[in-house]
Amino acid sequence: MPPAVNAATIILLRDGSDGPEVFMLRRHAGASFMAGAWVFPGGGLEPTDATVPTHLVDDPSAADLALRIAAVRETFEESGVLLGRLPEGRHPSPTDLAEMGAEAARARLNDRGDAWDWAEWLDAHDVVLEAGSLGFASWWITPEAEPKRFDTRFYVAAVPAEQDARHDDIETSDSVWVTPADALVAADRGEALVVPPTRKNLEALLPFPSARAAVDHARGTPDPDPILPVVERRGDEVWVTHPSLGSLRIR
Repeated sequence: MPPAVNAATIILLRDGSDGPEVFMLRRHAGASFMAGAWVFPGGGLEPTDATVPTHLVDDPSAADLALRIAAVRETFEESGVLLGRLPEGRHPSPTDLAEMGAEAARARLNDRGDAWDWAEWLDAHDVVLEAGSLGFASWWITPEAEPKRFDTRFYVAAVPAEQDARHDDIETSDSVWVTPADALVAADRGEALVVPPTRKNLEALLPFPSARAAVDHARGTPDPDPILPVVERRGDEVWVTHPSLGSLRIR
C-alpha cells in the first residue's frame, strides 16, 4: 500500500445569477492521476510551504498552516487567483498582478525542475496570504487499494471580486464557472467525470444561498474528520463505500 501524499485544494466560489458558482478545472487526458476529471485547484504539499515567513500570512497560528499555504499556492499556480492582500488591504487587481509578474511566477511554480520558493516573490510585493481565512470544508484520503494516494484537505474561499480564474493549460486543459447543481447534473449524465470527493463537496454546497454563506459555514463549524473510503468490486463495477457517504460507483 503506497503512503498517501499530503495535499490541499480550494473550492473557489463566486455569486452568479442562479446562486453560488464553483470554479472547476479539467485535468489533462494524459495526467497520471484522475486523467480527464473535473476537479478544484490543488496539489501536493511542498517543503517550502512550511517555511513561508509569518509576516506573509494573515494568521500564522492557524491549524495546518502549511497545508493552507499549499492550497493558496496551488490555486494561484493552477487558476491565477491570488488569495492575498496588498499593504493597503485590498486584493491584487489584474493590473497589479501583471505588474508583479504573476504569469512568470505561475510558470516557475509549474516548472517541476525549478525548486523556487515563491515566498521571495510574495515578500518583494508585500503580499500577505489569506491562508488562515480559508474555510475547512472536508478531508479525504484516497482508498488504500489505489496505486497513487493523497491525503487531501478541501478548503473553501470566495474569489476576490478584482480577479477571475483561468486554467493553466499545463496540468489542466479546460475550466468553467458552474453552479454545483449543474455540475452534478453533468456528472449524472456522463458528460463530466467527477470523482466521489468532488461530488460530495459539490453536494455539500447545494444549500447555501451565497458564496459568503458557504465560506462562513465552513469557518464556523468544527474541523471535519478524515474520510477514508473502501474500494469494493461488484462484478464488473467498482464502488467506494464509507459510513458518511454510503456507496458510490466510480467505474
